[in-house]
Formats: sequence, C-alpha cells, structure tokens
Amino acid sequence: MKKFKKKIKKYLSQRLPESVKYFIRKILKFVKPVGNTKIPIEELKIFELLKDEMSVVFDVGAREDLSFYKIKNNCSYHLFEPSTESITSLKKQIALLDNPDIIVNEFGLSDRKENDCIYYEESQSFTINPYVKSVNTGKRYSLRTLDEYIVEHNIIHIDFLKIDAEGLDYRIIMGGLEAVKTKVSFIQFEYWDGVKKFVDLLGDTFNLYLMMVPGLLEVILEDATEHMTKSQKQKDYIKSVISLDKDIVDLIDRILIPMGCGGNILGISKNTNKIDVSKITFDVDQK
Repeated sequence: MKKFKKKIKKYLSQRLPESVKYFIRKILKFVKPVGNTKIPIEELKIFELLKDEMSVVFDVGAREDLSFYKIKNNCSYHLFEPSTESITSLKKQIALLDNPDIIVNEFGLSDRKENDCIYYEESQSFTINPYVKSVNTGKRYSLRTLDEYIVEHNIIHIDFLKIDAEGLDYRIIMGGLEAVKTKVSFIQFEYWDGVKKFVDLLGDTFNLYLMMVPGLLEVILEDATEHMTKSQKQKDYIKSVISLDKDIVDLIDRILIPMGCGGNILGISKNTNKIDVSKITFDVDQK
C-alpha cells in the first residue's frame, strides 16, 4: 500500500502545474504541529537546545504563537505582529501568564518606515501571495525599521532574531543590517524566492544552515533527486541543520524554488562564542 501511495503521489506530482504544487506546499508550509503551534517541532527543538544562550528574543511575524516563551520564560521577548486577530489572541494568552517579560508590537517591520500600509490577512503579509485570494479589507497598518526600534528601546544585544514575514524577510534584515551583523547571535529567517541573496548579505558575518523539516526532506529525496548533481546527492539531508555551501545554495535556487519549496535558514554569528553545531544536529523524522 505504501508503494502504491508513493506511485500515485509521483504520478500527480509530474502532472500538476507548478502553481498548484506551490499553493499546496505554501499552505502546508512543511509544518508538523505541536498542540496549536504552527512552528515545526524541529525548529522548536533547536531553540530548546540553544535556550541557555537566550536572554533577549525578537519574534518578527509572531502570529498567535508563544511556543518560544513556553520553552524559556525567563527572558525578554519582543513580538511584532500586524494582524489584529493575532494580536487579540496573543494578548489573551499573555494575560494568563505570571508576570511575563513580553512586549507586543502591533506593527510590522521593513526596510523603511511607512504608514497607512495595507495588510492582506489571507496572505498574512504586506505583499499579496498570488496563490491565495487576498482582498483589501480597508484596514491600515504601519511599518517601521529594526534600526529604529533598537534605538528607541535601547537594545544592546539580541540573542535570537526570528523572522517569518511571508516574503518581507530580506527587507526586514536590510532595515537593520548593521544591527543584525553586530548585535545578533542567532538569526532564523524564511526564504521563498531564493537564498543566494541572503548568503551574499550575511555570509561574511554568519555561518548559515538550511533547517530541515520532514516535508522538505521528502521533497528533496523523492522529487528533487533526479535534478541533483553528484555532489548534491552525496549530502546527508536527514540532519536538522545543513551547512549552506555552494551545493545547497544551488539546490535551493535552481531546483527547490522553481518547485515551490521555501524553507528556513539558521544563522550563527561568527562573533558568538564558539557554538558546537553538533549540539543542534539531530536526525529529522521521515514521513
């Protein structure tokens, strides 16, 4: 039966338009839920393994999720979320906590300050996802820069900066590039239209790793293999973090992105006290 299902899946994969496959993957987003969280358990495990390093956490695009806080509650959290619905949910959850050190910011971040911006609730972004029906609800929000926020709040250091902004990740980093390079120990961001530009931007300051999750692993092993080079096929894709070398950058930009497969990158600052990457390396469960 398992082989039969794989044959059916391969048959459909070969015949579905890329736009349809992109839509399906974007909706699923390679997520394996834990309770009501939308953060993959592999990413939560990495955060848990690094939690002793955390004192200040920035969560850009927090949605309704307090999973990081549940893993470590004795540090400062700065949450950024423009969605009114998500903000309402966050505040209700926070109200039940015992004296939490959490700042909820009801605006988004970008590379420049803007007011009166349209936020598309269905796309969960200030940009329209062409595969999700988005409408202008008439609601307006403001965008600020990371640099502006850091100065205003006198932020000396950020231990963990997580960005999940549905396509705005690059612009958010650009809005605080110097701070990202000098004040951030760990950065996690999402890519949907390519990863080389992030390597060019951050590769001199951070050691960058592809974060593996079951859905992405499945696509690589079952759909992407026939397009890989010999050296790409020799990689151990079952590991939770994979060094973002030229082979992996090529795999992402040449093969995975055209297939509609986005993902997340973890950056570890080269200025941070030596972190043994094996500490956050474990085998990812295969579906």
